Amino acid sequence: MKNIESTPPSLLTPLAGISVCLGLVAIEPWSTPNPKVRVYFEKSRPDAWPIFPSREQLNPQAREALDAFDKAAELRAKPGYEEALELAGLLVKLDVEDSKKRAAEELVDKGIRLGKIPLEDRESKLARYTERSGWVKYGIESRVLNGKLSEDSFLYKSLQLGNSVLERLAILEALGFNEGNIKGSIVFGNNYKYERKAQESNSFFGSTEEEQRKQLKRLLDDAKTNQANEEKRKKEAARVAGIERVSGGDVERVVEWFESCAESLRQDGYVLSSMVNLESSREKAELVKGSI
Repeated sequence: MKNIESTPPSLLTPLAGISVCLGLVAIEPWSTPNPKVRVYFEKSRPDAWPIFPSREQLNPQAREALDAFDKAAELRAKPGYEEALELAGLLVKLDVEDSKKRAAEELVDKGIRLGKIPLEDRESKLARYTERSGWVKYGIESRVLNGKLSEDSFLYKSLQLGNSVLERLAILEALGFNEGNIKGSIVFGNNYKYERKAQESNSFFGSTEEEQRKQLKRLLDDAKTNQANEEKRKKEAARVAGIERVSGGDVERVVEWFESCAESLRQDGYVLSSMVNLESSREKAELVKGSI
């Protein structure tokens, strides 16, 4: 791969032995920087990895997780390790099942409130949604690493700062963390995101240089599109906020005013092409400018 003059700092510290290019492929926006596009592009490119922060920059829970794995060999040799690991497995299972049930209840009850799910179907939908809510484990992983577990979590007590390092290690291992993925999981929020990034990276470096350039070009195009869409969203939000300020928060009144203007113009012999899409649940009006 051709190196470029300015290599972003994200490549300086590879995580857990993942292959990382010492220099990025010479492609925009590094060649012709656009700071806003650059943010989206660097997040998506498989050959760019975040720098792992110093321990002082980490939150206390992440620091204690690293400390536990630093002492892992010693802790695993202790007589109580197997028992702690078995208990941790039970606690993790209980926490996952409880989180799945809560997530399912939230989705189903929202569906009932919106009239999308009949009340009599609640129990059957709960069972179905609970079974399909395995993704909640990723949220538990994130909360364990960023110290945001709720007090009613089955893991909360064992993971309080300063508690048993052996218990902490056992719970972390029961969640699927190990010496090889703990740093990446801290950086990306959970092990799933880290493993996905690692797979993308390994696949990228297993392809030809031409394939790599094509992939980066596609990602760059996506980054430009995402950045442009974000700008549109910001402008739309500002426009709607302006309407709400003028209307005192009564967006429907403003819409009625536009409609009355349109009707007046039609009565005067003009043709007004317009569309108003009001999402009352969001208290937001989307107005598409017409032609007279």
